[in-house]
Amino acid sequence: MFDVLLQGLSVMIRIGANDRTVHPFFTRRMYRLLTEEGINVTYSELPAKDHWWWDTRCVLMCDSVYSQFSHRALDSDAFLSS
Repeated sequence: MFDVLLQGLSVMIRIGANDRTVHPFFTRRMYRLLTEEGINVTYSELPAKDHWWWDTRCVLMCDSVYSQFSHRALDSDAFLSS
């Protein structure tokens, strides 16, 4: 079902390895399922981090991994080329 909606888009999954709210097992499973469907997925698991691992004052601009992903995604996603 999601493969049709996400085809041509970039997806980022990030989770803290010690997350007790959404266990990493579920994000790893979603990553596996999406990649099996050919979805462009970037997966990042942060060691020793819990659910709220980011700095809420600066999450988008201060996180180099997210920043690099968003620049690549904006340059390549299919919906922007139409």
